[in-house]
Amino acid sequence: MPTYTLLGQGVVRLPFILETSLGHEISINGSGTWFTSITGRGTGAEGLTTYLADHFFEEQKGKGFEYRKGALIDYQSYVNRKNEFPLKDSAGGTTELPRPSAMERG
Repeated sequence: MPTYTLLGQGVVRLPFILETSLGHEISINGSGTWFTSITGRGTGAEGLTTYLADHFFEEQKGKGFEYRKGALIDYQSYVNRKNEFPLKDSAGGTTELPRPSAMERG
């Protein structure tokens, strides 16, 4: 159900939800739902959505630069010649996304 997120009362009351998970859920409604609807393969945008939501919250605190720098350092620390692979070899199996139709673009 695109653009629909349901969070139970018990979840919304958790102290970290408003500063973490809620932003992620709102963000995934746009990017993740669109990505899933055009590819038919799960929420391939999870990583991007997490980055965007987390970056937004850090930017609000004046720490956007530090967040971006940390993300790049983490990436460089993990990815190397032995474990890198082209996107076409990932679970999604493609480097090209189909263009959304006029209806999907809204």
